[in-house]
Amino acid sequence: MTLAIVFTTMTVGGVGRVLCDLANGLVGPGLDVEFVLYKAIGPFLDGLDPRVRVVDLGVLRHPWSLFAFPPLTRYLRRRRPDVVLSAVSGPNVAVLLANRLARSDSKSIITYHSSVGSETISWPLRRLQDRLYRDADRVVAVSGGAADELARSTGLARQDIEVIYNPVDIGRIEALAREPVTDTDWFEPGRPPVIVAAGRYACQKDFEGLVRAFAQVRGRLEARLVILGDGPARPAIEKLTAGLGVAGDVLLAGFTANPYKYFGRAAVFALSSRFEGLPTVVIEALACGCPVVSTDCPHGPREILEDGRWGRLVPVGDPAALAAAITETLAASPRADELKTRAAFFRQDRAVQRYRELIAGLVNG
Repeated sequence: MTLAIVFTTMTVGGVGRVLCDLANGLVGPGLDVEFVLYKAIGPFLDGLDPRVRVVDLGVLRHPWSLFAFPPLTRYLRRRRPDVVLSAVSGPNVAVLLANRLARSDSKSIITYHSSVGSETISWPLRRLQDRLYRDADRVVAVSGGAADELARSTGLARQDIEVIYNPVDIGRIEALAREPVTDTDWFEPGRPPVIVAAGRYACQKDFEGLVRAFAQVRGRLEARLVILGDGPARPAIEKLTAGLGVAGDVLLAGFTANPYKYFGRAAVFALSSRFEGLPTVVIEALACGCPVVSTDCPHGPREILEDGRWGRLVPVGDPAALAAAITETLAASPRADELKTRAAFFRQDRAVQRYRELIAGLVNG
C-alpha cells in the first residue's frame, strides 16, 4: 500500500514539520510513503526517515502555482498511489484536480491547517476550493475550531470533517531540548528570565504586538526576548525594537532546526498570533516543560491549553493583556512535569494511529 503526501516545500513553517513527523510515523511494514513536493528543498528534509521516498516535481513554489498540475497529474497517472494526502489550500486543490485529470483511483485525504479567514485567495479560487473539497474522500481538520469554521465556509457537513490533532514526536523534542544553546549567553544561570517566541516573521504571528508587550514587561522588571524564525516582517520588528528602546534586550535569532533547546531553558513561551489552525509550537513548548502564554486566537490555543488550565490566554491584539499575563507567569510558573503531561496527549502515535485507520478504511472500503 502506498501513501503519497503532497506539499509545497520543506522550508520554514509548522505544516512542513508536522508532515515530516506524520510521514516518519506512518512509513513502515505495509505502508510505503512518498513525499511529493513542488520543490524538494528545505531543512525539514533532513529529518525524514530514509525509508520515505522524496519526489521533486520541480515547479514554482507558490502554493497556488498552476505549474504544479501537469507534473502532479503525470505522477498520479504513473504511480497511482492508493491514497494521496495533502495539506493547505493550494496543494489540496491541486491534488483534487490532478486526480480527476489523471483518472486515478487514488483515494484523497485533504487536511486543513489554518483559519478560513486567514487565506488571502481570490473569490473564484475560494469557490473552486469549496466545490472540490466536497469531492475529497476524507477531510481532516487539525482542531475542532478549524473544523467548525471549515464546515461553515464550504457547506460541508460538520460530521464529515474529522478532527485529528497534529502528531508531536515527544521523544525527539525531549532529546533535542537537552542540546546546549551556543549562540547567546542569555540562558546562563543567574541571567534575567528569557521569553521565547517562534514562527515566521509575518503579519499572522503579530510579533510587533509581542515586542510592544515585552517593552511593557521590561518596564517592570529585567527580562529578555528571543524570537526564532525569519520572514518579511523582520525589518519592521527591528525598527520597532529600536523605537521602543528595547533592541538590546531582543534577539531576532533567525531560523533554527532545533528551537527546543531554547524552549527548555525559557521562562515563558509566548504565542502572539492573530490566527492559527493548531499551533503545534505551543504543544512543543509544553513538551519542553516551558510555561505558555497565548492569544486566544482562532484556532487551537484554547483547545491545547484547555480553556486556560495549562497556560494563560489573552485577547488577540492586546499587548497590555499579553504583558500582564507574561508578568504573572514569570511570578508564578506552573510545574514543568505537569506541562509535559499535557503535551503527551498530543504524542505522535495517537495521530499516526488515527491516520492509519483512516487510510486502511479508504483502501479496504
